Amino acid sequence: NGAFAGEFGDPHIQNTDLEGGQTAPSIRTLSKIIENLLVSRREKLTLFEKEDVTKVKRIIKDLLLAAEIDGEKDAVKDLKVFPGFIKSFQQRIEELKDGQRIVFTGGWSDKSGGHAIMHMAEREKGDYIFCIINTGQGVEYHPSTKKWFPKTKHKVAIAIKGIPPKRFLDPAVWLLFWKLRVTHKKENDMEQMYEVLLPHLANGPLAQAVQAAEQSGFVGDYETIQRSGTCYYRCVLSTLRYLMKRDGFSALQRKQFFFQIRCAYLDRVGEDLVKESKAGNILKDSDVRMIRVACNQTAMAALKEQKRGNLDSKGLGVVQNHINRIQGLVKETSEVTDFENMQKLGMEFSNRYIAYAGFGLVADDRKTDGLKGGPTEAVPELFVDL
Repeated sequence: NGAFAGEFGDPHIQNTDLEGGQTAPSIRTLSKIIENLLVSRREKLTLFEKEDVTKVKRIIKDLLLAAEIDGEKDAVKDLKVFPGFIKSFQQRIEELKDGQRIVFTGGWSDKSGGHAIMHMAEREKGDYIFCIINTGQGVEYHPSTKKWFPKTKHKVAIAIKGIPPKRFLDPAVWLLFWKLRVTHKKENDMEQMYEVLLPHLANGPLAQAVQAAEQSGFVGDYETIQRSGTCYYRCVLSTLRYLMKRDGFSALQRKQFFFQIRCAYLDRVGEDLVKESKAGNILKDSDVRMIRVACNQTAMAALKEQKRGNLDSKGLGVVQNHINRIQGLVKETSEVTDFENMQKLGMEFSNRYIAYAGFGLVADDRKTDGLKGGPTEAVPELFVDL
């Protein structure tokens, strides 16, 4: 489904039918995966105490409420009932007490589709904190760094703090906010969000407000933004990461949890493959490719976990056996051509070969050991464009 494609396929599904999806179903899928994880993989969460599990369950409730509000928004087919929806939503925010928060979907819908982001509103000392979690279009308004060159990472979660109730509860604010989502108009774009709505809430330049919030610890960590049209899922994943940070989870705890989410997705894949095999169904080639990508990415994540000290050699072997089992089930339920072992045709090329400009650089077989650098923390890519 869309959530699975968003979890594993983001680097590989650009310009395919797997791009694009709905945020609410992705939230429900991820929530179900996590609920199963907290039961079936509880012993794998070695860095989590009982109270940490309680915190995670609270976060899941926050996300599911966001899916519920998104459903209420989708029910607004007639703009005549639009004011009623806004009033109901505004009441939810108004009733927040100090320390309470509400998570909800956001973004904009234009003629060609639009972009999905997530938000959180929190009450603090009578005022409001408004958080924006964006993993794609519009992140140029967020702080960025080239520390992990060649990657450019952004703080996908930014916040505006100290917003007075009078300004935050102004119906005009939420009329514009939800109009960007409900109406499909050309003028609905990131400029409406980042150059009109957010500076109004900040009562000044957005960059200054974000800097002030960052000093108070209300801004998320640097993350790699989406590469494909997977905003409907990646923003949910980043929201989960941000809420865990806000609730006091350490970086190591978050890394371990997100690794176990990937393993839990593979658990679900294994269950589905067994059902497909018993039913005599054959997987499509696209399904097989996506499952292989998921296995590769989970294996890479396991190696990183071992490097952090969250996974010993025995645990690494368990992950490897799990992946091998999934790959074995894939072979039982697919009829995919084995391209790796195809016989070569041995055909000769009729035209005379002419070396292209710069061929000498490619054909040069001198050793390059003297040019190599030291160890790097850079994440290896699955595919390298030579």
